[in-house]
Amino acid sequence: MKIDWKQSWRFVLFPALFYLAWFIILTFPAILKLNSHIWAGRGDGMTMVWNIWWVDKAVRELHSHPWFTDYLFHPMGTSLLVHTMHPLKGLMAIPMLKILPPITNYNVLVILSFVFSGMSAFWLAFVLVRSYWPAILAGFIFTFSSFHFQHAQGHLHLISLEWMPIFVLAWYSFLKNPNWWKAVLSGVVLFLVFLCDAYYMMYCVLFGAVMVAWWCFRERSLWFLLRREYRLPLAIFVIVCLCTTGALAGALLHAMKSDPPPFFPAWEHSMDLLAPFIPGYHWRFAELTEGYWSKIPGKVHGNSMYIGWSVVILVVYAFLNRKKIDYRDLGMWFLLALFFAAMALGPKLYIWGWEAPYFGDPDHRLIKMPYGFMQKFIPGLKVGARPNRLFIMAILAITMIAAHAYRQLRASGPKSRVFALALLPLLLVEYLPSPLPATDPQVPAYIAKLNEAEGEGALFDVITHKARVLFLQTLHERPIPRGWIARVGRSRMIQISEQTKLREEGRYAEIRDRHHYRFVLDEASRMDAILESCGGGVVLHKDSEFVLIDMQAANSGSDTAIREETVP
Repeated sequence: MKIDWKQSWRFVLFPALFYLAWFIILTFPAILKLNSHIWAGRGDGMTMVWNIWWVDKAVRELHSHPWFTDYLFHPMGTSLLVHTMHPLKGLMAIPMLKILPPITNYNVLVILSFVFSGMSAFWLAFVLVRSYWPAILAGFIFTFSSFHFQHAQGHLHLISLEWMPIFVLAWYSFLKNPNWWKAVLSGVVLFLVFLCDAYYMMYCVLFGAVMVAWWCFRERSLWFLLRREYRLPLAIFVIVCLCTTGALAGALLHAMKSDPPPFFPAWEHSMDLLAPFIPGYHWRFAELTEGYWSKIPGKVHGNSMYIGWSVVILVVYAFLNRKKIDYRDLGMWFLLALFFAAMALGPKLYIWGWEAPYFGDPDHRLIKMPYGFMQKFIPGLKVGARPNRLFIMAILAITMIAAHAYRQLRASGPKSRVFALALLPLLLVEYLPSPLPATDPQVPAYIAKLNEAEGEGALFDVITHKARVLFLQTLHERPIPRGWIARVGRSRMIQISEQTKLREEGRYAEIRDRHHYRFVLDEASRMDAILESCGGGVVLHKDSEFVLIDMQAANSGSDTAIREETVP
């Protein structure tokens, strides 16, 4: 069924306002802190703010691509190809930064991710279900899922779900009726997914591959893509992907090979078998289920996978009434849901935090988990060892099944319609999230003194937390020795280790001369040691905790005594 885009209020304006209103309601009172607090924690959230600043600076001021920076790990700099940088969000922020302050800008991007994710899932569901309100419900389930809210703690790249349903819609349309523009659209949207998150790009490729496998079964042909009507469009799709996603993926793989970063063991990020059925840490009433989520492996911020019993009921209803539902490819969505749910369990099986013996045990190779088996054929799963995140693709498939079930319920008589309506309050309670984090971006006094210093020069600061130091860099814009980025190559770790050792030994002159730092921020008790090592310097700021010194002043012929001291 084709959408009449002349009715834009039905397919764009109303869904946007609907999901915006529900985001404000579900996260209230966060909206009251839109301009004063960052909707993120003090860890990864600060990195996300830095990402936006860096993309803007690289593109608009330095006229360069954002995948390398010499503002971190000075003087060597570092590749950002393996960092979760979400450059697409940074590009979106460039015009917004001209009218909105940085804090508001970040929060608006969070809102847009939730709203647009709901809209894109709605569009996909409407094309499949051909019914308006079940499609609206599908968008609600997808964008306000526990998975989505758990990453609103500071993972701007992981809440950027909006392009995945659009890719699935484009690829599904391509498989049904291939042509050149659907091929181009699929390739371009896949690249947009990649510009949000590399994991999500890989998941979309897997999703598309499973859809192709279903089509092989449906068409009773392993080679249906080689049919005449597919040849040219498929070639166009491959060319577009090679020129966009392929080029960036190749650069990423080369960066990992040339300077390997550390990776995380997959078992630490495996989904517990019961996670989809028991509310996790990010539910509004999480204390009621603490006995469960406190026992599952990994961090609580990555294990909230609850889909809600209201949705489970709809999925079961769809399965039991699959013959009544007039949709040929319903089985494909069940296959996708099962495949990605099984993959999200990771290489070992956990049930209520208990590690099931034999499943995934290397000493019993006959019993392998699907994730462990697929690792042999998909190298990206070894690199992207976050199995539980694969569940977002299961949620997308489940959402489409739920939309079909809800449409069938509404069409099955008065009693069924009453039952369908009764599920909505249950869904609302189940999807109530815990409050969004709100971080007050307190700015220390020494930032003003650093900004008043004329000329360029890097800041040596290894005492500020690696996440907060990134946020502070967006204020002073001077190169620094380290930062909280996703993955750091071995050579950069060696460099920062050497620099830290020089500080511990009090050899600040070498930090200045060999590593080319002009300023140093350190503990106030180290002021005399810094001045002695550097043969003097200018103290720009000093309080009970910190001292900020211009070390190059000692070599510039200026007075080496304390020229300025600030005491609160």
